[in-house]
Amino acid sequence: MHAPAKRDTLLKQADDAIATARHLQSELCETMAAAHAQCRRMEHWETLQLGLYPAVAISLRVRARVSEQGVK
Repeated sequence: MHAPAKRDTLLKQADDAIATARHLQSELCETMAAAHAQCRRMEHWETLQLGLYPAVAISLRVRARVSEQGVK
């Protein structure tokens, strides 16, 4: 009679361990998805910056030339 109780306890512990593992796996997936999204945002921002810096530099040069020529 002692063995079935031990078996039930072990099955309960196994079920709890599986539930915990699934929960942790879900949290890990969410964390990884958030990390990938952050990486994509950073890459997008870097791409924007690479395009913005030359555009701003060109714009400033054009404005400087216009102001040197006295054109408004």
